[in-house]
Amino acid sequence: MSVNHPAERTEVFDYNLVPHRKKVLKDFTSSRAYSDFLENMDEIPFRYETVDAYTHQRPDLFSNKVYQTPHFWWWLILFNSMTNPATEFVRNTVIKVPMVVPEGTGGG
Repeated sequence: MSVNHPAERTEVFDYNLVPHRKKVLKDFTSSRAYSDFLENMDEIPFRYETVDAYTHQRPDLFSNKVYQTPHFWWWLILFNSMTNPATEFVRNTVIKVPMVVPEGTGGG
């Protein structure tokens, strides 16, 4: 049976549309749900895993390995307070892997 995982952060957190450089971006960082997530992040159960050579700089592949979907790459990055997967999500880095995944509840 297939599970419908949210593919984007904006499918989990509410967002505002903001203009930026002649484009419109989805800003989820100002939503109450995102603030609540940050405040309660330490209550989410997790386990430690090590980024291997195959998933080096590829949180999408790591997400596929642990959650059977590449869509939760952003969940791993947020949970580990990373800002640049190219320099932080690298081989031999020990990361926290949340034991639960977000549900799609967001929207505009």
